[in-house]
Amino acid sequence: MVGSIRQRVLVIFVLLAIIAKTSCRCIWYDQCGHQPDNKDHKLNCIYDGDAKPFKTEKARDVFARDCPSLYNGPDTETCCSDSQILTLDSQLAVPRQLLQRCPSCFNNFLNIWCYLTCAPNIADFMSINSTLDVTLPNGTETKGINGVNYVLSRKAGNEILQSCKDVINPSTNQPALTILCARPVEKCTIQSWLDYMGDTGNSQAPFNIFFTLADKNVTIKGKSLKPVDTKPTKCSEAPFPNSTACSCQDCEAQCPPTPPPIVPPSRCKIAHLDCYDLAFTIVFATFVLVFGSWCLCYNIIVQDALRLEKGGEEQTPKWLFGRLGPAISRNERKRERLLEMTEDELSHTERLGARMEAFLEQTFTRWGLFCAYHPYIVTFIVLVIAGGLCAGVANFSVTTDPVKLWSSPDSQARTEKEYFDSHFRPFYRTEQIIISRPNNHTTFPYHNKNYSNIFDKSFMHQILSLQNSIENIEASHDGDVVTLSDICFAPLAPDNTNCTIQSVFNYFQNSPDMLDKIGYDQYGWESADYRDHLIFCVQSPYSLNDTTDLHTPCLGTYGGPVFPWVAFGGYTGEDYNLATAFVITFLVNNNLEKEKNGPAEAWESEFIKYMKNFTENNPNISIAFSSERSIQDEIERESEGDVVTILASYLIMFGYITLTLGQYKSVARILVDAKISLGLAGVTIVLLSVGASLGFYSYLGIPSTLIIVEVVPFLVLAVGVDNIFIMVQTLQRETRKDGENVEEIIGRVIGHVGPSMLLTSLSESLAFFLGALTSMPAVRVFSLYAAMAVLIDFLLQITIFVSLLTLDAKRQEAGRVDVLCCVEKPVGKRKPQPGILFTFVSKYYSRFLLKEWVRPIVMLVFVGWCCVSAALTSRLSIGLNQALSVPRWLRVGFCIKPVHNNVISGFLRQAEASGARTRDRRVPADLRADSQATMPPTAPQRLRAIR
Repeated sequence: MVGSIRQRVLVIFVLLAIIAKTSCRCIWYDQCGHQPDNKDHKLNCIYDGDAKPFKTEKARDVFARDCPSLYNGPDTETCCSDSQILTLDSQLAVPRQLLQRCPSCFNNFLNIWCYLTCAPNIADFMSINSTLDVTLPNGTETKGINGVNYVLSRKAGNEILQSCKDVINPSTNQPALTILCARPVEKCTIQSWLDYMGDTGNSQAPFNIFFTLADKNVTIKGKSLKPVDTKPTKCSEAPFPNSTACSCQDCEAQCPPTPPPIVPPSRCKIAHLDCYDLAFTIVFATFVLVFGSWCLCYNIIVQDALRLEKGGEEQTPKWLFGRLGPAISRNERKRERLLEMTEDELSHTERLGARMEAFLEQTFTRWGLFCAYHPYIVTFIVLVIAGGLCAGVANFSVTTDPVKLWSSPDSQARTEKEYFDSHFRPFYRTEQIIISRPNNHTTFPYHNKNYSNIFDKSFMHQILSLQNSIENIEASHDGDVVTLSDICFAPLAPDNTNCTIQSVFNYFQNSPDMLDKIGYDQYGWESADYRDHLIFCVQSPYSLNDTTDLHTPCLGTYGGPVFPWVAFGGYTGEDYNLATAFVITFLVNNNLEKEKNGPAEAWESEFIKYMKNFTENNPNISIAFSSERSIQDEIERESEGDVVTILASYLIMFGYITLTLGQYKSVARILVDAKISLGLAGVTIVLLSVGASLGFYSYLGIPSTLIIVEVVPFLVLAVGVDNIFIMVQTLQRETRKDGENVEEIIGRVIGHVGPSMLLTSLSESLAFFLGALTSMPAVRVFSLYAAMAVLIDFLLQITIFVSLLTLDAKRQEAGRVDVLCCVEKPVGKRKPQPGILFTFVSKYYSRFLLKEWVRPIVMLVFVGWCCVSAALTSRLSIGLNQALSVPRWLRVGFCIKPVHNNVISGFLRQAEASGARTRDRRVPADLRADSQATMPPTAPQRLRAIR
């Protein structure tokens, strides 16, 4: 009995051993031969036997690292040899780069290939599909496996897809599956993903792998195969105890709950009325109430509006709203009270103001006398000083870089940019062309799709020829010949020296022959051409072999992808076949040291010349183009072109001053009373003050901007002309006292107007100097130059102009002709007379404005206007639109507006698709440098752009 039981137990153990042994069967082992057309694509040898251990420690270590799910210790037996596991490891380079940032996804992905290559029970879920006759190095003829059937659990496959669908490729900010699945991630299924990876058409698979997803056993060619479960882990779970789960950036399940979107605050409203409008309406109503009450009380109590005193008639011209006014006796009492007021009755502030006014008047009177008595000495000394300041223009430097113009050196954005540039490299210089066909929006059909006319092959050949011609442009710099290949960004140099060109033609490797290539099916019928290849590449720009009968790559000649939203413009959604424009972008290396950018700038200059010539000679093509230096060049060109405008404005102002400074009472005195020389001197002084300001800051090493050269002359001209009119017309109206000579009357006039000129000029200069406190470089420098120019203009006017005014007054008194001072014309003495404008203002306008019923109206209108303006300030948008600083033709985005919109929207769609949930995602610092290698150029942002 006992012996019978032992026999049965022994039989059971033997059966279990046999079952275990048969479950560790292989279909291949080791490598024998390779594909005829690719020596790197190794084929595995047919082997129907048991799994074996690795022979070398290196292979065992690689297997333990890549396939930890199958590793059971040093004696682990597998169906792969040392060479097979090493080959598998070498083929994982690209997936490792794309997926390793998400450990769960990468481990799940590895298990697909580890089970395929090395599982000890491969025969349970795999079978040979096809073989290929190969010859071993020793001359032996054998068969290599050229295709296998692989049955994978559908549940495991879907879990693998879910764990990887959110993983982001940091170099493109796109889902990694876009590369591995050869289609947009939203169109990628586990079956399409596996089919693409197992197809030799992708140029990566060494032999065909036919994946089958199933939930139960599948019979293929008479053999029953059981779906293998690779036991995938969720992206939110760590694959091993000592590893980590995926981050939020690559796994939506890891992200915290999405906070509710921040709704931008709407404008404050009270009872359907805007708060600002309501508040200032209340302010104005309150002012009207208070001011009206005060006016009413003042007129009744103080002004005797009820005629409690004896009435009289106000001395007002009858035609100017004359009416019965306040009592004359009341006005007389006021005048007498003011005349009888003593200094003791004045307040301290009034006495201080009176003393200050007297001091300034005496000082300017003395200074006017000095200049009038020594006009030549004063003019000579001041001209020498001003000339010395103007000589500083020799050191004049101009800043045209928009970054240096509009961003503060201490701003966060500028600081971070400088840190990035110094630790990595400045962003590339971009040369961009946007091309469309003018006045032609026709389409043509092909394979159930409509294509816009820019996809006409002859037109595409013309644009490809333009692109290739641009690549061959030569420039000269320091005696050396510079071509695009010398300055362009070539990420794979020195192995691949092709330039990075983001262009639709890089889908065809910039080759006319590839553009003309035709694909034929197995029956010899034409089945594919450039349009089929184009549609495939816009969906899978990383593909090395399209799935059409063309079997051509989509990667550009530089070794990277061309993204459709960068290469096309004027499309809707993802209908790239209906795009109305091609966008060609050349990436050029940029250097932190500006002098090293000389060759690039020289080439860009020739590029601009070539494109201008091409545009003029090809009216059938609508082209907008821009280079990195375009904005700076245009700012300089516009400034040079504005020299004519500045000169013309000064000539017009000179003519205006000449005509209006003189007082022409008779034809006989026109040549004597003219102020041509004095007007020319006044305009020249303005120019001299601008030059002195430029030279002063040039000595200090403060660079200027072209805005200063254009704006400051007009500003100083307006301020300077005002002072000129004040001095000249005050002199013309002044009556000479008995025994008073020209010098004395000049001194008295300067004493009278000098304090006003000083205070106004100081106020203007101080206002500009306060503007220099801003951190924006362009505004700060403008304020400094303008403040100094206004101040110098004032100093020149109270020195040189006063001296010249004295000489002109003596000339006029002597009856000498203006300009031709040696010619005398006896015309008699000129009598001081007020001008028409002075008469109107002093006798009519001022009296009307000061009437008792006019003043309240003026106050109400002024306060009402201020309240309206203050309420409307809340509707102002704060910011600086840089596009306004250049002409419209240079704004590439405006030349073909749909192109600009679609390029920008393409970036936004990709960012939204790949990272809409990752509100706080950041690319790791150690990956940022590498990301430049394949980063799509952001020329639309720099249009600079232009983002």
